[in-house]
Amino acid sequence: MNEQDLQVRKRWYTQVMDVYRHNNIYIPGFNSFAQFMLKSKAEAHFSVISQRSVSDKQIIDEWFASKNVFFGYGVFRSGTTFLADFLNRHASGAVVQHEANVNDYWYYAQAMQSDVDANIYVENYRSAEVYYRLEGVELGTYGEINPFLRRHVKALKQALPRARQFQLVRDPRNVIRSLMSRELFGRKDPMADLICPPKEDEYLEKWPSMSRFEKLCWLWAADNRFIRENTNHVAKFELLRTDFSYFDEKIVSFLNLEVNPDAWQSEISKVFNSTPRYTFPKYADWSMEHKTQFDSICAQEMAYYDY
Repeated sequence: MNEQDLQVRKRWYTQVMDVYRHNNIYIPGFNSFAQFMLKSKAEAHFSVISQRSVSDKQIIDEWFASKNVFFGYGVFRSGTTFLADFLNRHASGAVVQHEANVNDYWYYAQAMQSDVDANIYVENYRSAEVYYRLEGVELGTYGEINPFLRRHVKALKQALPRARQFQLVRDPRNVIRSLMSRELFGRKDPMADLICPPKEDEYLEKWPSMSRFEKLCWLWAADNRFIRENTNHVAKFELLRTDFSYFDEKIVSFLNLEVNPDAWQSEISKVFNSTPRYTFPKYADWSMEHKTQFDSICAQEMAYYDY
């Protein structure tokens, strides 16, 4: 594996979907095709790795025991790309990846509905997949800051108890605006019909009649609540970009990394993975209906982060 292979980069599925999302053409049937391809790829790789890992369990366990391992989780548009890319380039002796395995996105919907399925995915596949992907690479630290894994946080904590875990959160008014300007839960989102609240969630019965805006609000609140309840360390994206002492405390020291403060200073003003074009207004210009819906769904979770 060469240095380019270790860089934080968009995977093939994300690249294809970005091309489709960011133009005005709608292709009937494309969502079903993309869903089928992702499902086929994910299930085939799961089968191969889960079978292969049985005989390598001791080697895999020893590999994880010898590394400093961490996982960061956040909802889309919360700074995960920026932080993974920064640490991958500037944390000494570390490989830090973002959406390291697109199969996570397929199994995310299942993990949302079932802790049992989440555990099976991590224990039978995902932990071994990390080892096989990095086998032979010289590194002291392996980390992922991965929004696709946000519903596997509990399963990862159980399977890899030594790994550090943290939550990355951003003001939901900015997150929702960015998501509304993209395709999540839109007509070009191939996963839209697979994601819904779990059976114990109060919004399950309301889901079919909820607007796209309400669904995105629910996603922000529900997924952040799940991450928060299963981790004990949170970092606010806005402060990571403005205060090095905060960055050092919440990320560098917590994850036992070495980062030059000058590197942070040189990159705080750079924009990574920006929204190409906003089609939804800033919070101040939202309708009263949107503000009411937002407060109803997000206010309780927002309070935990002082937003």
